[in-house]
Amino acid sequence: MKSTSVFLLRENLSSYLDEIVKTEVPVVVYRFNKPVAILMPAKESLLKTDFKKFYGFLKGKETGLEYEYRVRRNDKEKKYIENLIKRKT
Repeated sequence: MKSTSVFLLRENLSSYLDEIVKTEVPVVVYRFNKPVAILMPAKESLLKTDFKKFYGFLKGKETGLEYEYRVRRNDKEKKYIENLIKRKT
């Protein structure tokens, strides 16, 4: 396992990422001699499941805005937005 400082990582991020992809060896990032992060190659199976989990609603006919209204709004906010939309049209 390789290690680097935050400063060196910031200056050479592209080369570190290329090296991680080629060698598949994790890199530990240190700030003031304390580990703060580990950079490692992405696993294909993890990427697929996360994508479906977060963006699965896009398969249907529902738009992102409709999804946000449905999921994140409470009843009071929904009524307020519906009244705004009615006034606008």
